[in-house]
Amino acid sequence: MADVTRTLGDALPQMLVCLDLPALGSASIVCRGWAESSEACWRQVFSYRWLGSLFELRQVHASWRASCSSRAQARRVDLRVVSSVWHLIGTVRDNKGEMATEADCNFSSGSLAMQGQAVHRRQDSGGHRTILHGVWQGNLCADIVALGGKRKWCLAWKEKIAEVPGAYHYAGQLDELPDGRAVLRGEFRWLGRVRGTFDYIMERMEAVQFEEKLLLRPRRECGD
Repeated sequence: MADVTRTLGDALPQMLVCLDLPALGSASIVCRGWAESSEACWRQVFSYRWLGSLFELRQVHASWRASCSSRAQARRVDLRVVSSVWHLIGTVRDNKGEMATEADCNFSSGSLAMQGQAVHRRQDSGGHRTILHGVWQGNLCADIVALGGKRKWCLAWKEKIAEVPGAYHYAGQLDELPDGRAVLRGEFRWLGRVRGTFDYIMERMEAVQFEEKLLLRPRRECGD
């Protein structure tokens, strides 16, 4: 195998970068030389999928392949929150219809707490527009679901709106997407009763800066 590695020479890293993840994993265990040559690919995978995540591994690994493996299988206890600001955009649904919502949320390193502000916009059939401003305070917690493997997160928060008495209480399941963004879906209550549902896309506001700094691109583009 060492002869094959020498024969491929500089072509080996170029070949590895165009493999899909299962094939890259298989190639990485062929021999030590292939494992070393694959590290740049694993670094790219990790950067694209998790560098802009809300969470980071508590344990530092010696190789990018090990980091990818650990991060893909990580349970809540294996992760900690990264200090970051997130922009949310999505829809809130209730018995009056839908509201378009945008919000900014702040998380602090090592803390499960969240603070944020939101703007809700609704337009009825008569063209009348309503704009509501909400203040959010909440926290990350465990989302206990069947076969969840202690990996699922829930984001729950209380929203205060000046024009509305009391507070709205939201709770949703947080699922990370392969490109570093996240989906947040759930329901909200007011005065103890379920009043509607919501779904948001969360995107870390610094993520674009990370990609520009590291010159990252999705692996699916390697053949372009």
